[in-house]
Amino acid sequence: MGAFAQPGGRFRARNVPAKFLIEAAYDVKDFQIAAATFSWIGEDRFDITAKAPEGTPDGFESLKPMLRSLLATRFKLAVHSETRELPVFNLVPAKGGLRTSAPKDATCVAPDPRSSQPRVRTPSCGNIRTRKGVIEAYGITMPRLAGALSDALGRPVVDKTGFTGIFDAHLEFAPDATLGVTTDALQRSIFSALQQELGVKLDASKGPVQMIVIDSVERPSEN
Repeated sequence: MGAFAQPGGRFRARNVPAKFLIEAAYDVKDFQIAAATFSWIGEDRFDITAKAPEGTPDGFESLKPMLRSLLATRFKLAVHSETRELPVFNLVPAKGGLRTSAPKDATCVAPDPRSSQPRVRTPSCGNIRTRKGVIEAYGITMPRLAGALSDALGRPVVDKTGFTGIFDAHLEFAPDATLGVTTDALQRSIFSALQQELGVKLDASKGPVQMIVIDSVERPSEN
């Protein structure tokens, strides 16, 4: 499963649900899509191969208009945006202050797409690796961390720390599937890891969340 932007304005997706394509096209997360009765968009899987018009710059950002057009044409997707007042988490300094520190030498390397040197295993600065129960970050900003936490918690996380530097982070928390704990326990574990490792905490609140509301969508025919 995955989607890839390739040189020459090409886009390929393999074994992905329509909801994944909508997230990518509109730059939103799963919880920002209101799909009403269209549950199949998160279940049915598709392979997509497309090419943007000549002259489209390389990179996924340039392909988003094409992907939106593809969704409208092939999936008959119609959406509108609206702002809703929903539960959020505010990322703020914990008691005692932040515990972030500048990245150590050689923990990450600045990405250079022009380099002809062989790729190395050292992660790129600004990269976040996530796997079950672990978040590893290299040379990231606090808003970047907030985005990763949004994915982990299924709720918007708003950076209110005021921290403008970059840092590394290694967070371990108890995945509910492994330990058989509830979602609330999972969140408490993440809360604890953030306070102990970075000196930040998540305060539950409510705030405006930009939503993509699906008005209509259809399963595409094969071609």
